[in-house]
Amino acid sequence: MKFLPLALALTLALVTPALAAPLFSARVVKVVDGDSLVIDYAGERINLRLWGIDAPEARQDYGRQARSVLAAMVKGRQIEARGKDVDEYYRLVALVWVDGQSVNEEMVRRGAAWVYDHYCHEAICADWRRLQNDARRDRRGLWSNEEVVPPWRHRRAARH
Repeated sequence: MKFLPLALALTLALVTPALAAPLFSARVVKVVDGDSLVIDYAGERINLRLWGIDAPEARQDYGRQARSVLAAMVKGRQIEARGKDVDEYYRLVALVWVDGQSVNEEMVRRGAAWVYDHYCHEAICADWRRLQNDARRDRRGLWSNEEVVPPWRHRRAARH
């Protein structure tokens, strides 16, 4: 536990320039799951979480598919990102674009992620909710399963 402050300091040192920059470029080196990436920014590896969305967990229904959808969009590619926050796991939480397309939004449109209402309170979130409702209506992606469980409920159940 005594290493936690050092880990936090190192993470903040790497992430702070990315948060300060209005928009920055990075290369995606790994897709962790449907809402998390590892990027190379200025020669450093940074864990990044897509802001405003939540994808199924790896062991959850549609978890592997959500990861594949994200990987098809960004793996090995150059992205543009705008940092919004640092989460409890010291990941940069960001909006991400590839070829001018919002990756966060596209994950919702394709039915590969939910709008994460607990954190998504900006005007764009209302647009994403409409896209989510369209995906649900059209039974796209995770919505093809009538008994789909949101990841935040899945995580809570796993803790108890």
